[in-house]
Order: sequence, then structure tokens, then C-alpha cells
Amino acid sequence: PTVTLYGLSPGWIRRIREVKERDAEGNILKDSRGKPIVTRKEERTRVRVDSIVAREKDMALALAAPSLRIQAPVPGESVVGIEVPNQKPVLVSLRSVMESQQFQDVTSKGGFALSLGQGTGGESVVVDIRQLPHLLIAGATGSGKSVCMNTLIVSLAAQASPERLRLLLIDPKRVELTPYNGLPHLVAPVVVDTEPAVRALKGMMREMFRRYRRLEKLRVRNIEGYQRHPNALEPMPYVV
Repeated sequence: PTVTLYGLSPGWIRRIREVKERDAEGNILKDSRGKPIVTRKEERTRVRVDSIVAREKDMALALAAPSLRIQAPVPGESVVGIEVPNQKPVLVSLRSVMESQQFQDVTSKGGFALSLGQGTGGESVVVDIRQLPHLLIAGATGSGKSVCMNTLIVSLAAQASPERLRLLLIDPKRVELTPYNGLPHLVAPVVVDTEPAVRALKGMMREMFRRYRRLEKLRVRNIEGYQRHPNALEPMPYVV
């Protein structure tokens, strides 16, 4: 990752206050010399999150970082998150994510895990594509969109057989996805021209509505329910 997330637990502001002791009736107690008896009491108040956020530039200066990002608070944690840029980005391999427990948890439940990389806390970031009916990958030039797409395709092809998962790849640039020609998961060779791409997408729509009618006939909501139905004689692989 290009940043590291540190968790900062707000401390306490301690103040000493002098309090004159009083008796049960509220009268001030005095010592043998006639002076009021004074005790010192410590008062503690939690450091306010706003005061931490206000010191963002001071912390960046102390850490010699060009900028910081403060997340106050971190969801699910009672800490303030401070993202500090790494001097050198850490290399994250696809294999390390696919061998992680998070990846195995998704596949063990019958899902299709997408390896998205590594979080700022060092944990593997994985998501089930069944929870993402639509997925948009956007970013500036050189930000890693092509690497991300290749990672997703390899993640899917490596964990599912062609009988369970099929892929339709459209690549108008002709250089990004054409190396996948020959992959047994492909519905058709990688589409590179405009007119065949339109026909392929229309064919996907026809297949979608055909599947809707099939699911309606068996009174099931999704592919998981269809596969469990005793009358599901026709195979219905997932299509990406």
C-alpha cells in the first residue's frame, strides 16, 4: 500500500484545582493557624477530536510527510485514524491475497472472491462479486485500472471452472484483454470491434431475460435458488 494507517487513541488533559474543604454544614474548615484547609484535586478531560484534526499540518511537519489524511473516528474503533504516506509503495502480490483467510471465507460460502489488494492496516481486501451487480473502475492515467482488471479476471478464472462461471470480454483498445483469448471461461473470443460488441451485449440481454423467465417458472429468486431446485435440469453458470 502507498499509505499506512495509524490508530491514535485520544489522551487526557489533566488540570490541578485547589478546593477548600468544608464540613457537613458547608462551613470552610481551618487549620490550627486559622487558614483554610485546601486540597488539590486532579480533573481529567478527554482530548477533543477537533483539536487533533486542527493539528494536521503540525503532524505532517513532524513526520516529514507531504500530507496526511485524518479519519476521525475510524468506523467501529474508538481511535482516530492517521494515514501517513509511505516513502516507498509496498508490493502486494495477487497470490498473497488469494491465500488469505478473507479470500477463503468468501469461496467457502460459494461466492466469487475478487482480490482488491491490501488495506492500510495490512489486511487483505476481498469482496464477493455477487454483491456487486454493477462495477465501475475509474481513475487517472497510470493509476492502475488495467492492473485492477487483470487482477479481477485472474481471481475469477482461478477459483471457478468454466461450467460454473463464464466471461464476456470486450476490448476496443485491442491490447488490454486480448491475451485472454483461449481461456476456457470465455463465452466467445475477446470482442474488439464495435458492431460485434453491440451484438454480444444484446445477446447478453436476451440471455438475461431468458433466465428471468426460467427463474419465474421455478419460482426462485436467483441462481443460488435455481441450482438447489430439483427441476433445475439446465445448467446456469454465472456470467461476468
